[in-house]
Amino acid sequence: MFSDFLRSLGQQTGEEKDSDGEEDKGEKKPKPEEELAKKLEKIAIQTKTGFFPKFIRGQIMRMAPVQLDRTLFPTVIIGTVSKIFDSEQFDQDVEAYRKHFNYDTIEHHHIIKMMPIPSDLDIVNSEDATETLYEVIKIINTEDKIDTLRIVQIGCSHPKFIFEAIETLVKEVNFIGPKKVQFVTTGDSSDSDKLNFWRSQCVKGLISQVDFYNTQLYHPFGYFKLND
Repeated sequence: MFSDFLRSLGQQTGEEKDSDGEEDKGEKKPKPEEELAKKLEKIAIQTKTGFFPKFIRGQIMRMAPVQLDRTLFPTVIIGTVSKIFDSEQFDQDVEAYRKHFNYDTIEHHHIIKMMPIPSDLDIVNSEDATETLYEVIKIINTEDKIDTLRIVQIGCSHPKFIFEAIETLVKEVNFIGPKKVQFVTTGDSSDSDKLNFWRSQCVKGLISQVDFYNTQLYHPFGYFKLND
């Protein structure tokens, strides 16, 4: 029994006596409970195994590389303006995106530039942002037949609010088939928040496919940075 095993460990860690039966007066020995704790910790480390759920009812990820699709399909460019990322910088990133995808204009692009409240540039005006978001959703559902939706995220502020807006966008837009998204971003957090967000959307079954393009993962010659 395990209790007998623990008892034997405790007996083994008791104070040792010398050959004459007297306690060793030399080096101070650890207390029996300390020695027992160390032995148990060592046993736990040696016998530790990986976790497997009893049942797997959700879906898993399938990862596969694809070529960047520059097809001009309906696109939403979304981001926030803040103290560290002003309106001019937002517009510059939009222009850089247009050139990178070789578009003459940004026709068929819907821009959601979320502005801050006038009294505090670090707080997004959620009321205006929500109104603009639903205006874009209405236009897309009226004018476009969506097979794949491109979402370009500009800037880095207010990630939680942006993720909520993007999730609403994907839920509310009418796709003609399984929901497919191409997501373009110019960077991610150190914790890979954007990648984790889209992984969650896929595994939860909210979208069927996402092409994830983080431009910061490629060096100027266009190849993937193998060390990242």
